[in-house]
Amino acid sequence: MRPTCPAFSCQQGRAALAVLLGSTTGLSTARLRGAPAAIPRFQRIFLSDPLPGGSNGKYQVLGNMMVDAARLRCPDRRPAQRQPPTLGIFTGSRDYMVKHMLPFFTMVAGHVSATRPEVRWLLGKADYVTLEMLTASAADPAGRLIEGENARWEPAPPYGRLISDRGVVIEVLPPGEVMARADLILTIPGTNTAELTALGIPMIVLVPTYYAEVHPMPGVLGHVGRLPILGRYVKRACALAYHRHVRYHAHPNRKRRAEVVPEISGRITSRQVADRVCAMLVHPLEPMEAELASIMGPPGATGRLVDEVLSWMRERITQ
Repeated sequence: MRPTCPAFSCQQGRAALAVLLGSTTGLSTARLRGAPAAIPRFQRIFLSDPLPGGSNGKYQVLGNMMVDAARLRCPDRRPAQRQPPTLGIFTGSRDYMVKHMLPFFTMVAGHVSATRPEVRWLLGKADYVTLEMLTASAADPAGRLIEGENARWEPAPPYGRLISDRGVVIEVLPPGEVMARADLILTIPGTNTAELTALGIPMIVLVPTYYAEVHPMPGVLGHVGRLPILGRYVKRACALAYHRHVRYHAHPNRKRRAEVVPEISGRITSRQVADRVCAMLVHPLEPMEAELASIMGPPGATGRLVDEVLSWMRERITQ
């Protein structure tokens, strides 16, 4: 009996494997991509971005499944610009990010609260970050590479809260709850900027370049960085060269090829970030919300993909 389920390829490096699987098993081959490209030997290519001229026999525009995933995580997003304003913090999902960025964000919160004491602060705890790591990063200054402010831990549901040296209270919550409640989120680049875009949440994206060699890098460069004496400097130079080559790091800016949300990069300071936050809070955030939501499109891409696959399988069964 001939197989009816297609072989899918979602990542750039897996296309050849999907084609090989299809040719050896008789499976149909399909590809999920953001934009059209010349890819031979795929019967269908499903796109997340609109196709000029509409769909055709090979390309099918489904929409972006990130919108569905984001709404699963945050199904009840509230309107922005409530009073008092609520700001969220996303430090990243890796321990080294939390170690350096949590104290930095705490210092930013202190600067902002000195001018806007009514602001509420929320910290999204990534699933891979333990509470032990969070509390240690907040309280222990040893090994920090950039400026930061200490904070002590206090128990409070659901996770707890941090109290900075200047008395700023930062409530620790699941990321989905922070997305639901925050008017503006401070974050670093990553998948979370796509989720925030899908939900229409205004953000400021920080790209600090201090000690660029501490960032993990794939392939050969990751191993070069471990070489004695010169390895760290080679890795730093390559990381900084990549940073100069990439114009935008936030997902919405890369999609639009323009600065939709602010990016602050380089050897940034907490005061610099705080000044930008205060400037944004003066103006309505609804226009940015609307533009962000339009970038990713409407929900429902997952259901459309399922319908297409089931329809494809029925066609093969009847052949």
